[in-house]
Amino acid sequence: MGILLAILAIVFNIWLIPKYGLDGAAIASFSAFFIYNTVKLIYVKLKFNIGPFTSETFKVLALLLLIAALFYPLQFPFHPILNIVLKSILMTAMYIGVLYRFKISEDVFGVISKFLGKK
Repeated sequence: MGILLAILAIVFNIWLIPKYGLDGAAIASFSAFFIYNTVKLIYVKLKFNIGPFTSETFKVLALLLLIAALFYPLQFPFHPILNIVLKSILMTAMYIGVLYRFKISEDVFGVISKFLGKK
């Protein structure tokens, strides 16, 4: 599969760089890695019948998208760097809080419970 990645990268670069320049190189790299990782994922699923995604994975992804949508339009009247830091802290606190409150991630729940001294 590593050889497949190299061949895909070369072919996509030869095809896309003359057409799109630097953007073509980015598209070529993304496409080669996407195909490579998809093939590996399918192989592992077929060979070992295991996968990296559970229903909790999709809940976490939905939560991330929701929080990003809520905080994206929010602008504080501070310096831009301070604005970014404050929004990042608020988003992280909300994300971890929701994960802990609804026990979406057992790992996060366990770590926070241990930190808070709860069982």
